[in-house]
Amino acid sequence: MKDLIFACMLGSGEGEKDALRLARSIRTFGGEFSFNPIWMFSQRSEHDLSEATCQEIFSLGIRLVTF
Repeated sequence: MKDLIFACMLGSGEGEKDALRLARSIRTFGGEFSFNPIWMFSQRSEHDLSEATCQEIFSLGIRLVTF
């Protein structure tokens, strides 16, 4: 299904860990959907995130949408 985009909020603390866990799960267990886009919405910019979080977002191919 090409038109499916996964979207979630990138919270802080446990919410951040949960969002990244969801993205890893989609990439690992998503089957035919594992390569679909993942968008994470955040009130924090990329500069406000930890280096580890930024690296994981990049490695999973997540689009960070700041609002």
